[in-house]
Amino acid sequence: MIKSIKLIFIDDQSVLQVGGRLRNKTCNVDIKQQYILPPYNKFTEAIIREYRRENMHSENQLTLSMVRKKIWIERDKSAVKRFSCLRCFRQKPKPLHQYMGDLPTDRVELVYPFYNTDVDFCEPVYLKPAIRSTIRVKSYIWVFVCQATKAIHLQLVGFLTSVAFIGALQRVVPRRRKSAKPISDNATNFVGANNDLKEFHELFNSQLFLRKLPDFTEEKAIPSMCAIV
Repeated sequence: MIKSIKLIFIDDQSVLQVGGRLRNKTCNVDIKQQYILPPYNKFTEAIIREYRRENMHSENQLTLSMVRKKIWIERDKSAVKRFSCLRCFRQKPKPLHQYMGDLPTDRVELVYPFYNTDVDFCEPVYLKPAIRSTIRVKSYIWVFVCQATKAIHLQLVGFLTSVAFIGALQRVVPRRRKSAKPISDNATNFVGANNDLKEFHELFNSQLFLRKLPDFTEEKAIPSMCAIV
């Protein structure tokens, strides 16, 4: 109570004002030092009605926020609610509510989990490669989120590179099945992985690869390949 009394003062024109903590703010003086008015007064009523008219006969909450910018009215909520004009009473304005958009098809269609997937990564985590080691290694966690079921799959990787992301996909796809439409934020590692996968796809579908493919599937080549493996 003592702190609130210290904020009230009388200016040079013998008008009662209230201060605050905005003394160092570069703005109008009326905002930093507001005039104090009684709640039920003809002058207060005229000011409230003027603010309501300037704001196109706005609702009580908007009118109250505009009045509070320059004037300090005691029991301002009840005063603004009491001094409502006849047009506002007849129209009974209601605040507008933002309508939410329709959900996309990927969110509502019945498919198996991780068919439509969102891909992103978390903040780096620090791991110890050995039990008694004091050296911490920076690692990352790739997050795969199913759009339909909101299921989450976490995959630990060591780098934020395209190769690391492709390796994470190789571990995720056998467990969660192939995703038809992975969506990302077009980061450099995602774009690089997309370009690499496109190059592999074009290579496998090229005529040169299709001509050389029977040579690798002959019976003579199979034992040597198995031996190398």
